[in-house]
Amino acid sequence: MVSSGRFSLAEVELETAFHQSGCPVCRLKQEAAYRYIRNLLWENVNDITTRIHLARSLGFCPQHTWYMYHAEMNGFCDWLGFAIIHKDLTQLVATRLHDFGARLVSNGAEQAPWWQRVWAGVRHALNRASSTAAALGMEVVSPNEPCRACFYAENSERNNIGWLIEGLCDDAFRRRYAASDGLCLIHLRQTLQRAARTQCHVARFLVEDAATRLAALTADLGEYARKQAWQYRHETVTTSEQESPRRAAQFFGGLDRDRRI
Repeated sequence: MVSSGRFSLAEVELETAFHQSGCPVCRLKQEAAYRYIRNLLWENVNDITTRIHLARSLGFCPQHTWYMYHAEMNGFCDWLGFAIIHKDLTQLVATRLHDFGARLVSNGAEQAPWWQRVWAGVRHALNRASSTAAALGMEVVSPNEPCRACFYAENSERNNIGWLIEGLCDDAFRRRYAASDGLCLIHLRQTLQRAARTQCHVARFLVEDAATRLAALTADLGEYARKQAWQYRHETVTTSEQESPRRAAQFFGGLDRDRRI
């Protein structure tokens, strides 16, 4: 295949990620979420549309809640934006809980005779009906939208897998990908599923590339483990062998979320 000489901004971003540790799609997915949160803190804390989305999603998922918490202190040396946003969110949850408690009383859940409570439990266990209290409880604690940072991260993931497949039609791009750490298992599977439908030659390349990487990783892990034994302690552990546990963690676990980009 002849190099097309065609580059898009997305392919340039992928190639930049090739030069960094770990799966490039993981990295760009994580960066998309973090960029959204940083932009929110910089200029959208009081944006009405943003606040509506946060109310519907009841804030962020645990991972992105903590990222926002740490990112604001690192970037602004305070938690002003975090406090403003979460003041409204805590008030929203408190209001829902207050309404939930009031509806429990009005529905007679607290005053029901013991035999009615037992029968309600039996009906629920038999899947014949859900109790009113359970239905109300789900309404209280359930968001109406996904975490907004996850939303942008998943969009980035889908788009970059598509751009990766397009880029891998080019020989020069393939060589740069081959020199990177490659895809994690999850993104390898997703990319293969898409490429097999539209670009079979790209899917074949990815399978062959992954097989080569995994053969080398298997050998390095085996040598790393062998050289931990007392009788082989005099043998030098190579750099490739020393890094093999990290490479295995990146392949099976994706980008380390506990490490900042």
